[in-house]
Amino acid sequence: DRAGIEATRRVKALPALAAIPVVALTGHMMTKFRDSILEAGCVDLLSKPIEAFADLFAVIDKHLPKP
Repeated sequence: DRAGIEATRRVKALPALAAIPVVALTGHMMTKFRDSILEAGCVDLLSKPIEAFADLFAVIDKHLPKP
């Protein structure tokens, strides 16, 4: 949704928050929405509803810094 895209853009514009990875959860997996979500600064996206939380945790783990 447009509000989530705008919120991501605003978060990414703040120097203190710009490096934090944002993963979008969306019901809009069509290419035009996917492109807009990634262009806004999200590092990944998953479709809703989340049926396997292991998938969500795997995406989060993929984008967190490793020690």
